[in-house]
Formats: sequence, structure tokens, C-alpha cells
Amino acid sequence: MSESQVSGTKTFVASFRAMGSPCRIVVNEGAREAALEARHLIEDLELRWSRFLPQSEISQLNRCAGQLMIVSKETYTLIDHACVARAATHGVFNPLMLSQLEDLGYRQPWIDGPPETRTGRADQSRAGQANKSSGEQSVACLEEIQLLPELSAVCLPKRTQFDPGGIGKGLAADLATELLLASGATTISVELGGDVRVTGKPWYGPSWRIGVSHPFDDGAEVAAFTPDSGAVATSSRLGRRWTVGAEARHHLLDPGTGRSAETDLVASTACAATAWWAEVVAKVVLIGGSEAAHGCWQDLAASGIAVTEEGDVLQSTLAPATQLGETAQLGELVQPRQETVRQETVRQETVRQETEEVLV
Repeated sequence: MSESQVSGTKTFVASFRAMGSPCRIVVNEGAREAALEARHLIEDLELRWSRFLPQSEISQLNRCAGQLMIVSKETYTLIDHACVARAATHGVFNPLMLSQLEDLGYRQPWIDGPPETRTGRADQSRAGQANKSSGEQSVACLEEIQLLPELSAVCLPKRTQFDPGGIGKGLAADLATELLLASGATTISVELGGDVRVTGKPWYGPSWRIGVSHPFDDGAEVAAFTPDSGAVATSSRLGRRWTVGAEARHHLLDPGTGRSAETDLVASTACAATAWWAEVVAKVVLIGGSEAAHGCWQDLAASGIAVTEEGDVLQSTLAPATQLGETAQLGELVQPRQETVRQETVRQETVRQETEEVLV
């Protein structure tokens, strides 16, 4: 157990696993109790939202599709945000595609690789079934999720399943950040897998710097974001992928086809005011491909980068001043020389080792 003072800020670090990912909370030393509370919040949200836990609220809700179900405030917020994202992206983000995803073979938690690599249906089942009368393929459900805020109740369309996916991880980072802010924390960094939400005073220098790994070289960064306060999230089709027969599949589905998205992008990163929205933008840009990327960044009021199969890097213009009614305090997107990136990475890792205190 140790403490260290870097750039005038003493820090406390909680490192743990949740939501299938390594997690890390860094706060100023005086907020250590709040960091523990934030960790417990994230673990509780996993129990409520995991599609892999039969008794989670999401699993129960999926079994009750077509019926009204009262859910917790946190779960209602998750589903409400997913509905906002679906409307804002004109359905490109569709949270009702869990059945298609399971039919593709993604039914169990992803730990070291796809647990059912060759057991997805060869015709992609619901995603690939032909409608006998029209010859059309089944696509994502177009019906709306019914929300009753006065009851904190939800009704999914019949024969659908809700997938919390990345938006759940992003929202968990946001809710943990809100808790820490309410506790009076002045340095906050919440990392859940590939999602990072930061606010307050960085412990390692004058400004936040969130590096983005190159999809074709884990040891290099393709860019870095420097938000005054905000979040960065990345979607990639290179990590969670598998094959059924000779067909390659990944977990990011195109709602227009019900299949793994056919896109020339391999990775997409978005920077926004909140992690849940950054998750949505990153996913939608990746599904849409390079030709639609710039329009998507502009329409969804976020900055970002994307990498093509050939290794080309696309970069958005800076985000507008407002983002869906929120103020987006975004700094500039920087792409430093590689040797500078590596030196900065080594320096930050040194800081982490000096300040880390693990909660068990």
C-alpha cells in the first residue's frame, strides 16, 4: 500500500475486473472511500445488466419481452439512453439485436477468445433466414421499446432481446464518475476496458491525455485525445471475431442485414462529453464505414478517428460546442510523433506504478 505525489496531486487507485474487462479508478487521495463506493457501484451494475447472468434484470426483462416489467432506476436509465441513441442514429444503433448476435455464435462470456467459435448457425439463423414469401432477410426489430417513467417500467417488443453491450459499459463509467463528483473528488479517471471518462485535475501533468492504440500494433498509438473533461471510447471488429465454417464474423451487427457489419473500418474511436455517447458514436461510425464517417461525426456532434483495413487514418474536425444539449469541453485531437508517444506512455506507466493501491 503506497501513496505518491505527482504534479502536486496525491492519488488513490482501485484496480479490479468487471463487465468482462480490466477496470481502474484513479482519484485524489482524499476520495479513496468514494473510489471504493464507485467500484461497488460498477460491480452492482454488472449484476443488474449482464446478459450472461440468468438472474440479472436484463435477462429477466428479455424473458418477459412483450410484458411490462418494473426495473431499477439504473436499468431504466440504461434502456432510456439506448432509446435516445437509437433515435439519434436513425436506428443504426439498435439495442434489440441480441437474438441475432447469439445466433451468430456469441452466447457465452468472452474471456480469452470466442467460447463457441464453430457452433453458430451456418446460415446465421434469424440474421440469415429468408422470408419464404418475400425472399427478404430478417433484420433488426423496428418496433419501439415502451417506457413508462412514472413506474420505472419497460416493455420490450415481443420476441426481442435487449443487449446492453458497450453502451452499458460506457454508462457505468458515467454513473461512477457522477458518484465521485458528488463526493467531492477533484481528480477522476474511470477506465472500463476501452472506455475512459476523465474530469478534474490530472495527476500526471497539466492536461488529460488519452492515447488510442493502433489496431495493427498494440505497442503504438495512432493518436491521442486531450479533453478538458469528457470520455473516449473505441469499437473494433478485430478483437471479438470468430468463424463459422469459412465465414468470418464479429460482434458489431448491421441492423439493415442482421449480419456482422461489412465495413472497411477496423476500429473507430470517439471523444464526447460522456462515455455512453462516445460508445454509441464509435460503434455507429464503424458500422457505417469510411464514406459515412465524417457525416456521422458531424451529425452526432463528436470528434473521433477511424482506421481502415489498409491502415489509413481518418480524422474528424473538432466537435461542435454543444452535444445533444450537453456542453462538450473537448480539447484538440493530436497525433504526435511516434517516439514522443512512446516516451509519454513510459512516463505515465511509471506514475501508475508509483501511485497504485489495489482494492481487493
